[in-house]
Amino acid sequence: AHAQGIVHRDLKPSNIFLTQRPDGSDLVKILDFGISKWTSPETDSGLTKTGVMLGSPKYVAPEQLFGAHAVDARADLWSLGAILYELLAGRPPFDQPSVAQICVALSQDTPPPSLVAARPDVSPELEAAVFRCFSRDPAGRPADVAELAHSLLAATGSPYADVLRERFTAILSGRAPERALLGGTGAHVAMTLAVATNLAGAALSE
Repeated sequence: AHAQGIVHRDLKPSNIFLTQRPDGSDLVKILDFGISKWTSPETDSGLTKTGVMLGSPKYVAPEQLFGAHAVDARADLWSLGAILYELLAGRPPFDQPSVAQICVALSQDTPPPSLVAARPDVSPELEAAVFRCFSRDPAGRPADVAELAHSLLAATGSPYADVLRERFTAILSGRAPERALLGGTGAHVAMTLAVATNLAGAALSE
């Protein structure tokens, strides 16, 4: 989890598990931390080498797809954006039929098809919040899941945007435990925020 300096590196729909807590409330879990990586220099074993592609091409950030060594939590934000895009559009943002074609699209910084054009009920503000995750330069993406959560909820007009950003920031800084944080307007945004909640918090129990 990001609060512990861990980057998942393989976020995709098949690694998201919907279940319930003992009280019957919904729970979203992130699975398969098999290729996750600690970003702390002290814990970098060097086992992942520059030039090695890890993850699922339709959901991974360019720096990860092209085998860069310096991959941080902002790569997971790209993947979160790809998941939300698919929830809204019914297809991944980069859905070319081959890895080579995906690589060409990403190397040319080709944006995915417009969400607004595909779904009139998607606001330009929500599209902008999602598309910011697809900045080729990691510095152009949201700084962390707290900023992403705020931008998504603000785009949907939710009154919880500021509260949730503060809560996520507390989790990332170690001041608060991981908990379920829902309250957005729209099931797709709520789903993405639930994933982000788990991503921000401590490593999930089995």
